Amino acid sequence: MLASSDDQLSLLSSLRRGAFVASSGAEFTRLTVAGSTITAEAAPGTSLRFIGRGGRLLRAVSTNSGSYRATGTEGYVRVEAIRDDGARAWSQPYVITWR
Repeated sequence: MLASSDDQLSLLSSLRRGAFVASSGAEFTRLTVAGSTITAEAAPGTSLRFIGRGGRLLRAVSTNSGSYRATGTEGYVRVEAIRDDGARAWSQPYVITWR
């Protein structure tokens, strides 16, 4: 969960905002969005995949840090971290809209 602390109000606030991840053991150390760029970092020994609508692979990075710049045609972008031992973590999808 991407909460500022582990108290009940912070955890519920993160859930309501959709600011959480799922994991089978891997973990993100950082997820950020700045403008149209999504940046992710994970523990060493992890690779990253940026996935769009319909499960389309947008970008794969064989290191534990990478970015993807949205073009507006993705529908959404989610990030998947894959540890060398097969453990994974998934971000919530970032919905792409242009205003």
